[in-house]
Amino acid sequence: MTLDAARALNISALRMLREEKNIILTNEDAEIQRYLGVLATERKTFDGLLKNLPSYFQSAEGKALYSKLLQSAQAWLLVHEKVIELGKTSDAALNEQAQKLSTTE
Repeated sequence: MTLDAARALNISALRMLREEKNIILTNEDAEIQRYLGVLATERKTFDGLLKNLPSYFQSAEGKALYSKLLQSAQAWLLVHEKVIELGKTSDAALNEQAQKLSTTE
């Protein structure tokens, strides 16, 4: 069960990254809005999975691992949100900044 929950969280993160990429690569407002909608739905899924994950860890080692995962996820989400903010425009210069941030942070 724990492995399934971890896999589901990973899949959700990968889906969010796919939408991030789609947002960065398009300059059409309608497409950007569509991707933002898909991303918002997936973000809710990710947040729910992350919130429920501690229930699978009972040992001190498991709780410590979850704590590290949570810290990593929070750091990644901060960068992810900056990338989305830069990438959700049709401005090519901002999209370029989003691409750089997405690939370097």
